[in-house]
Amino acid sequence: ILIGDGESTEVFAPLCGVTQKNISYSSDTVETKMPDCTNEDLPSFKEYGVEAIGIAISCSGKWTVQAHGTIIDWWKGAAPKNIKVQYVDAASGDIEFVNGPAILANLSHDVAKGNKIDGSFELMFSSAPTFVVAS
Repeated sequence: ILIGDGESTEVFAPLCGVTQKNISYSSDTVETKMPDCTNEDLPSFKEYGVEAIGIAISCSGKWTVQAHGTIIDWWKGAAPKNIKVQYVDAASGDIEFVNGPAILANLSHDVAKGNKIDGSFELMFSSAPTFVVAS
């Protein structure tokens, strides 16, 4: 996951300390109960459709000095940043990048005595991302 710096010629870089990523593609569904028109005594059948789709990215790792300012400022600013989710070694014709603005939805960190700080956060695309296919 690469985070944009917000400059006019935007530069993307990984966030130091992130060691684990989980990308979740979700669909919000709607349920419609359709009656059996030939025999109204029969139960209705549930039909489902997709109302909206979304992508969330959960990240965790070590809380680093290098990433501290970036992540706290992003959270405090409550505004999207451009990100790129890269599928490393994507084959030609497969999706290599998912790009777009994302909000920092959740942020937490914890530490046990004598250990380094663990951090985790969740990003959500704030609008439809662009899918870039590998060549």
